[in-house]
Amino acid sequence: MRDNFNLIELLESLWKSNKAKGLLAQGIFFEELEKGTFGTDALDKILTGCWLLSPKQSDYYKFRYCFFIHPKLGKTETKEIEPKEVLGDKFRPFFAVAEFMNSASIGINYVMTSTDDGQIPLDDMKTRRFQKLCWKLLSFQNGEFVQRDPFEFFEKWSGTKGRATYGKTWDAGIKERMQNLSGHTLEALLLNEVFYTGFIKETLKKPLNDPYDVDSFLLSISQKHILPMEIKEKFPREAKDGKFFWIRCW
Repeated sequence: MRDNFNLIELLESLWKSNKAKGLLAQGIFFEELEKGTFGTDALDKILTGCWLLSPKQSDYYKFRYCFFIHPKLGKTETKEIEPKEVLGDKFRPFFAVAEFMNSASIGINYVMTSTDDGQIPLDDMKTRRFQKLCWKLLSFQNGEFVQRDPFEFFEKWSGTKGRATYGKTWDAGIKERMQNLSGHTLEALLLNEVFYTGFIKETLKKPLNDPYDVDSFLLSISQKHILPMEIKEKFPREAKDGKFFWIRCW
């Protein structure tokens, strides 16, 4: 629980209160999925979302990329990355979503975060220092990961005047509810946010055109039908047959 407290304290420094409420709810939604609240096969039909980013330029629509963030911090190493090793049982749904995004001319990237000792540098990050984080950018091409230098990749994106925005003290009750989330859920939420705030905005200072955070993807059993999903009612409602969420799909 102490580790959770430290993670929550760090998240408070990154998120405004309204954003914290939404992402708290998103965390609850995925933990309900993991518990089997919506059926034993529901988790197989959902893939966590991604950042959808474009450079700040007039023809930005020609350069759309999605960035899926690995939910666990690793220990920095140089070995080759195999997609099946990293994605595990999410390899097939990820492959299906990647094909779906590629058909819309959106570049697919997978981001892994690490440190030398495999530990989150909480004290540094609380003071907005992210230098100890190592970013591994993997472009997904023809079913394989192709490692790219993230600094060289984003160097081509124009501008250096992007600025990170940070949180303030949360509304009463948010911290208490955050404590109910598991450590691995909090870590996943943190890494997803730090890629955007800590790396793109604070480290690279890149301005972006219409950045968007896709909540998740809903896949059919055959994985031939894929819908980007925004969870509108993120806290479960009670019904006679169990709990349910309102969602919106595109």
